[in-house]
Amino acid sequence: MGFERFWFLIGSGLLIGIYLFYRTRLYRGFFARVKDYWFFKPTLSKKLSIVLYIIAFCILAIGLGDLRGKEEIIEGNIPTQKTLVLIDTSASMLVEDIRPNRIKKAVLLARHFIRNSYGHQVSLGVFSDIFKQIVPFTDDIEILEARLQTVNDAQPEGGSNIKFALREAIQYFQSKSGYVKGNILLITDGEEHESIDLNIPSEISLAVIGIGSENGGKIPLRRDSGQFIRYKKNNNIEVISKISKTFFENLAKTGEHIKVWYAQSYSMPTNEVLAFFAKIHEESFTKGSMRQRPVMGIPIIITFVALYCLYVIFSRFKTFSTACIIFIVLSGANVKAQDDDGREIPPEVQQKMSTLLDKFKEGAISKNEKLELAELFSSIDDNTKANSLYRGAMKDLDEEKVEDVFNFGTSLLKEKKFSDGIELYKYLDKEREIPDEMREIVRKNIQLAMQSQKNDSNQSQDSKDKKDQKDQGKDKKKDNKKDKQNKNSKGQNSGNNQSQDQKDDGDDKNNKPKDREENKEKEEEKDKEKEKQDKDGKDGKDDKESEKKKKPDSWEQVQKDAELKKKKESVKGVLKQIMNDDGNLQKKFINSKTNQNSREAKDW
Repeated sequence: MGFERFWFLIGSGLLIGIYLFYRTRLYRGFFARVKDYWFFKPTLSKKLSIVLYIIAFCILAIGLGDLRGKEEIIEGNIPTQKTLVLIDTSASMLVEDIRPNRIKKAVLLARHFIRNSYGHQVSLGVFSDIFKQIVPFTDDIEILEARLQTVNDAQPEGGSNIKFALREAIQYFQSKSGYVKGNILLITDGEEHESIDLNIPSEISLAVIGIGSENGGKIPLRRDSGQFIRYKKNNNIEVISKISKTFFENLAKTGEHIKVWYAQSYSMPTNEVLAFFAKIHEESFTKGSMRQRPVMGIPIIITFVALYCLYVIFSRFKTFSTACIIFIVLSGANVKAQDDDGREIPPEVQQKMSTLLDKFKEGAISKNEKLELAELFSSIDDNTKANSLYRGAMKDLDEEKVEDVFNFGTSLLKEKKFSDGIELYKYLDKEREIPDEMREIVRKNIQLAMQSQKNDSNQSQDSKDKKDQKDQGKDKKKDNKKDKQNKNSKGQNSGNNQSQDQKDDGDDKNNKPKDREENKEKEEEKDKEKEKQDKDGKDGKDDKESEKKKKPDSWEQVQKDAELKKKKESVKGVLKQIMNDDGNLQKKFINSKTNQNSREAKDW
């Protein structure tokens, strides 16, 4: 144990010591004057409060020094791993000595690794003549798989510059203070045409998966459609690409944490790679465990607060003592046993109930005691408990006492279970021999119960009727509004028709007798057309009202909805086109071949 702020402890201790010295002098002077003039001495509670005050502030001084315990080793949470997947996309990856071919096998291995790399942030890179990072560090599997599909569909070209690709990949783990912990998964066929001159940092774990066979195979050249053209030639000789294990052995010597696997047509060493990365990652972080000294100052501060509260209580003991006495007297004067609903319970009943309840909890209560306990609950109007006890105790009513059945029926009526209570009373009245006084009470209780049952049903019916009336009133108001609107529209139409008829009559008087017959025929035709128009108008109004109910939106809203539907339908096609365009762009982007190679340089 020790103090983190030792000098702060000394300074605060001196200040608190000076303060306490000055405060004790004031206390002594005050009590000396009180003794000289009023002949009073400090009480025991006052002396105790001063002692508590001094101890409390001494503990506060210790707490300000930040007391710590012994050092403890704590293992911190291991962070997520960062892994860069490097895929060789040189022309030699087209060789078909591994099914289906080397590049497709490499993509399959990378996809399997990504799907099982829980706790990894994965980046994806490709290389041939140069290195390109096509996906930054992420845990989004969909993006990684989409880019892997682009690598699978692209045409590998160029040579294998593994040394350059590894140097570029290592830079992604470099920070200001050095290299951070990370992993590199290299998937290649090992067609490196130069010597490996690398120094991989110890912070980086390198897993290498060699793809290919020792016999090797020819490099087929195909069109974009997949049609075979010919095998690749160098100086008019067909190139045969073979895996070189000596290259991988030399590569394993360039760093501390490097391991090599070889993948054939049906082998999948990705789980071994993940275990290799996890082992080194955990070992590196368990070595750098955290050291911590637990804080001991919190209990000290709690002790200071408790002692200071005691000082306040003892320094004002008379004030607190009188308040406590008044509270006890006021609360204790009216203390009586109460049940859960606040009803007062007589002490005799309380004592009996407590003894019977103890027996009931222990399971040693008899049938008569259970009925007695039910009667006690009924006497304090706790009818639910009483009825449950009665039901448990009474199995055969014919064998039970008349008084117990009567009490059970009374308790049911108190709980407003009128039908059950009335049946019990009728059972007593008809099938059991009971005294005349009890029979009269039973019959009166039956009448009262039936009356209260009717009152409850009437009240519920009245409440329902009131609700129905309110609903009907609302419906009538709506109907009246609609009728008024229809009447106004009809009145306008009839007024227009009357004015038109008056005009037509005036015209008839002015016409000649020969024209009257023609006018009559015209009027009849007009009347028929008006009737048709009225019918069509009514039908049109009804159709408009139905359309308003079905389509409350405006015409602009309908147009917008139609445009949205068309856009939604075209989204699928647009997305497909975007994906195709994106795939074509990615194919161009991942092309890591350069046109600066000389004729003598190997481009596979």
